Amino acid sequence: MSRLSTSVRIADYPLIILADVPALPTSALGQIKSAVRKGAGLLVIAGEQVTGGNLAAMFADGGRGPLPIELAPPIDLAADAEPVGLTLRIPLVPALSSFEAPTLTEALSAAGWRTLRPVAAVQGAAAQVWADFARGGAALVANRYGRGRVVYFGGTADRKGGEFPLSPAFVPFFQQLAFYLLHGADPGSAQAGQPLDWPGDEASPTLVYPDGTSEPAEAMITEDTITGEKRVVLPAADRAGIYALRVTGRDNLPRRLRRAVTVPADESDPAMLQATALADDFLPEGIRAISPDEPMQAALHAARTRAELWPLGLVLLMALVATELVLVWLFAPRQVDADALLQRAMRL
Repeated sequence: MSRLSTSVRIADYPLIILADVPALPTSALGQIKSAVRKGAGLLVIAGEQVTGGNLAAMFADGGRGPLPIELAPPIDLAADAEPVGLTLRIPLVPALSSFEAPTLTEALSAAGWRTLRPVAAVQGAAAQVWADFARGGAALVANRYGRGRVVYFGGTADRKGGEFPLSPAFVPFFQQLAFYLLHGADPGSAQAGQPLDWPGDEASPTLVYPDGTSEPAEAMITEDTITGEKRVVLPAADRAGIYALRVTGRDNLPRRLRRAVTVPADESDPAMLQATALADDFLPEGIRAISPDEPMQAALHAARTRAELWPLGLVLLMALVATELVLVWLFAPRQVDADALLQRAMRL
């Protein structure tokens, strides 16, 4: 944490994520609050090290801080205990509009946590509760702080606290939160490979891709033959991220119309991967999941042992095949040419 406060300019980052952070140096905490007041986003994710006391000391500030919340008693369940689910509040806030899809909603509801830091009370007029845990307490709280936005998630983002990282809802969930913290209002999301479109009646449209490259968009403008409405259409957004149409409005001020593109479901849901896709994408040996309780050194040793044994096995197999060929050559019956032997005997 001392290196964070001395060698990193937190103000240079538009999005700050604190996952299972128990405490911060005073200097780093001051930088984070200053960055959020100026417009940065802050995502705080709970974990086994987070307590109500240290979280309040960092971010409550008597109800005027980035996170004016009070945590309920912590919940740390055993590994064999039934995990606790989460439910989004209805109606959904625009920042979580992707979860209007039933498959994502069901996947999020089915995900469970064993390490929870639920919220018991929320202060401040700008704070909102977006989701609740099944055992009580708020799970997702958002707040405005200066020009920036703050979100607290009372579950964990690693497998120590539950199986959420294996859920197909994991990637869209944190993507949507990141989009909200960076851009505020929901930019409108689509999956990679789907078309994107924007109003096409603004001047000087320029399409900005997620990697920062851009190109003029006049050639992408289409016009409806019936209504005459103009739209800027990108036939297929093949990369995940934020696409922005940069235009000059009628008031001659620059504007950016943003659209968010998430990864396809078959890239975030392991259950949707077919066996043929796995065979194409990965090595024939397959993939072995490493348990959170398995030491990394033991897992690496096992992988190295397998990598070293298969060349030795190949050499032994080739030696066995060569030995069999030699034995066949030595002991196999040979065909005798009787006529040739008779001629040689008559010459004698």
